[in-house]
Amino acid sequence: MAASCKAGRNKRREVKPSARKLMIADEVRNVFASNDMVLVCQFGDLKTEEWEELRFTLNKDDIAVKMFPNRVTAKALEDTKYREVTPLFLAPTFVTFSKEAKVKPLLSAIKQQPKIELLGGKIDKHLLSRNSVVDYSKLPSLTELQGQLLQILSEPSRRLTTLLGQNQSNLTMNLSQYVSQGEDKS
Repeated sequence: MAASCKAGRNKRREVKPSARKLMIADEVRNVFASNDMVLVCQFGDLKTEEWEELRFTLNKDDIAVKMFPNRVTAKALEDTKYREVTPLFLAPTFVTFSKEAKVKPLLSAIKQQPKIELLGGKIDKHLLSRNSVVDYSKLPSLTELQGQLLQILSEPSRRLTTLLGQNQSNLTMNLSQYVSQGEDKS
């Protein structure tokens, strides 16, 4: 009776991932680690011309577009700090990434393609939802903010310089007026 028992046959075998899947997983982790902007987009039935147009438009702004297998991507990000992004990889998706956060050109390119929808992603080491990415795009650029900050910080010193010089200029003006009045009387 014990010889015909099938108790041990239904155990799960551990399958080692293929070298190709490991290479893709490394590439996914590298994309998320080395780029400031990584956004996940869902796409519908896109034609080849639409793909090429999207890639060309985004490539002009140094934004790369890459498709990764969803299961491999989710598995690759499972043990990283980006594991909260893994639920985005359920439907047909692709990843857009760049070294700098160039959200405005990406959003304008996505608006031109009605079959593409932004899901969320990572910008400057922060995980953002779709709405947060749109809000981020409305922020002024870093150089504009630095200019405004510089103006705000330099204003008190300008005002102090003006106030310190005001007494001397008032004294000079009053003395010159006094001298001119004295010359008029003589």
